[in-house]
Amino acid sequence: MSNHSFNKKTCWCTILCMLITLTACSPSKEEKKEGDFSEEDIQALSETMGHFLVENLHTQHFKMDINSLIQGIENAEAGGAPPLSKQEFYQMMTKYKNNIMNVKSAENLKLADDFLAENKLEPGITSLEEGKVQYRVLTRGSGPTVDQNGKPLVNYEGKLIDGTVFDSTQMRGKPMPLPLRSTIPGFKLGVSGMKQGEKRRIYIHPEMGYGTRGRLPPNSLLIFDVEIVEAETEQDTQAPTDEDANGNSGEEQENEEGNANGDENETSYKWLKKIREAVF
Repeated sequence: MSNHSFNKKTCWCTILCMLITLTACSPSKEEKKEGDFSEEDIQALSETMGHFLVENLHTQHFKMDINSLIQGIENAEAGGAPPLSKQEFYQMMTKYKNNIMNVKSAENLKLADDFLAENKLEPGITSLEEGKVQYRVLTRGSGPTVDQNGKPLVNYEGKLIDGTVFDSTQMRGKPMPLPLRSTIPGFKLGVSGMKQGEKRRIYIHPEMGYGTRGRLPPNSLLIFDVEIVEAETEQDTQAPTDEDANGNSGEEQENEEGNANGDENETSYKWLKKIREAVF
């Protein structure tokens, strides 16, 4: 249950891919011909790069002053100095990013509370823990029952409240054996007691889900459609765990804050990496 759709490096990767593609596709000196790219082509590439930059920053809920952004670009082209040093920019951006997360966390938490309060009144909704975990039976099963510490073979689809799919076994191409003791509490509670062949739609409050961890928007309400293919399986297939679901891979566990008081002789690459982590 990884959070593929909300990778925090989306914008950075978009720009990097552009630059890498341009570098990889550059013709050699022998092959390069004048007039290969017209002024209109360069303008189109430049405008599109700016479009993707702003589009992806908006995805990160980053509020920008477009005029100031343009002024910064023009100032850099003219060889001028920015209003903030690299270190000041990094520190301010980190605080700003944290502020955005706090505001979004509060908004999403209220949205989850309101949704579950209304949803429990809908016909066919069962509450497993008041205001925290609910489910609706989509297809009844008749086989063995899933134990709370079992390892059922399941098909599932995880969605946000707006319908965005962030993970599914369809993406993986096959059902997955899931050791319930390694999943988020709401998923474990919602799946426990399901019968083989049963399909449920499970609604999970962020307190029983990922909370503010991982790559999903903080305090997201989670909606899982789960089908039990087998109530228990000993199939030795690596299943996604709660740690995986939170996106805590080795690469992601780098120290994002870095050394804010680092040596003045740090390379531009190191500062670029710090700024990337602060923004994205």
